[in-house]
Amino acid sequence: MRLPKRKAASASVVFGPATDMSRLVRLAAAAALGGLLTVIAVVSSMRPPSPPRTTQIIAGDTPAANPNAVDLRRCRAITTTDPDCDAAWESERQRFFHGRERQP
Repeated sequence: MRLPKRKAASASVVFGPATDMSRLVRLAAAAALGGLLTVIAVVSSMRPPSPPRTTQIIAGDTPAANPNAVDLRRCRAITTTDPDCDAAWESERQRFFHGRERQP
């Protein structure tokens, strides 16, 4: 003798009979969700932009000043040969490429 099949327990037993959403209800739910997302997008686009973040420079983190800065600024516009300018540019090249100061 065969035993009757038992139905699996479901939430519908606890909460009442199961109801299937009709196509119209699903369409209305999708439209409401789409409308909500559209409203959120419009409201967020109408907000004023947030102020840009600024970088704070701490005095201890600034690099050492270039000892040749004044000479190099003066030498930029000079078109003739100047031994002081040549020495300043050579010192700057040594500092840039080798990371060291030129010995006097």
